Amino acid sequence: NDVASTLLAGRPSEESDAPGSLYTSSEFLSGIEAENDAFIPRGLTAVALNSTSIHVSWESPNVSIDFHYLVIFSSGFKGWKHETMEMEFTPTELKPSSTYHFTVWLLDVNEIHVGIPAYTYARTLPIDAASTLSTERPSEISNSTGSLYTST
Repeated sequence: NDVASTLLAGRPSEESDAPGSLYTSSEFLSGIEAENDAFIPRGLTAVALNSTSIHVSWESPNVSIDFHYLVIFSSGFKGWKHETMEMEFTPTELKPSSTYHFTVWLLDVNEIHVGIPAYTYARTLPIDAASTLSTERPSEISNSTGSLYTST
């Protein structure tokens, strides 16, 4: 089993993409050797903030190595890459009412992929829903109207 087909097999149906729903995925790890489990970004979440941005965050693996991260995200046939030292990323200028898939890889000091990537997805809010949100209270916005999906 290669990593790509394992990830695709565990990918959730986009039809279950309801605002406010919670998706937890751990099944894509089945069949992967246990020692690789230490090298995976933990607690990956993606929350739609509005119609054009999604906040993605994760935790470092439970090992005492300094990693940096490669975030690959896509929608339809378009894809983007973002390398960061932080454990969060908020892409902006996204398309409203669109599903974006996020994969986070660990990178070592030589920028080589290490371990197993974490995967999640989120859908941006529609334009009409985003226009009614108050930007002064982002924590309440993301908790009450954002779509949250997690991967463990």
